[in-house]
Amino acid sequence: VTTEPLLCNLHRADVLMRQANGITRILEVGITSCFATNLNVQNWEPGFAAGMMEIEKRTDFARKLLAEGANVTDTARNAADNNEFVPFVLESTGRLGVEARRFLDSLTKIRGSQFTKKDFLNEISALMALASARMRLNGLLRAERLIGSVV
Repeated sequence: VTTEPLLCNLHRADVLMRQANGITRILEVGITSCFATNLNVQNWEPGFAAGMMEIEKRTDFARKLLAEGANVTDTARNAADNNEFVPFVLESTGRLGVEARRFLDSLTKIRGSQFTKKDFLNEISALMALASARMRLNGLLRAERLIGSVV
C-alpha cells in the first residue's frame, strides 16, 4: 500500500494498493454529508449521497487523466482501463457507498489475508465519532467567540 501516489504531473491518488495476484487498485476516498438539505433533494434514500459522490469521483478521475494525456503513469492508465479505480465513499452517518462495500468484500476473499471487515468498520466508526466531536467542539468555540457564552 502506498499513500498519495503520483498518477500524473498534477494529481495524486489517496491510496495505491498492489495485491499479490497482480491486481492494482487506486482508491480515492471521500466523506459526504447525507442530509437531504445538503443534497438539495426531496426524496432522500439511504446511500444516495455516497452514490452521488462515487459518480463525481469517477468523473473527476477520468477528467484528470484526459487532461494530463501523455503524462499519466502506466499504473493510472491501467487502473482506468481495467476498472481498478475505487471511489471509496463514506457518508457522514458511517454508511459506506456501494463501491467501498464491494472493495472491502473483495479484501475478505483474499486467501491468507488478515483483514476483517468488522475490525475495519469498528475503527472507521471510532474515527468518524472523534471527527464529529471535534467539528462540534470547534463550532461551539467559534460561536462562543462571536456571540459570547454558548453553553
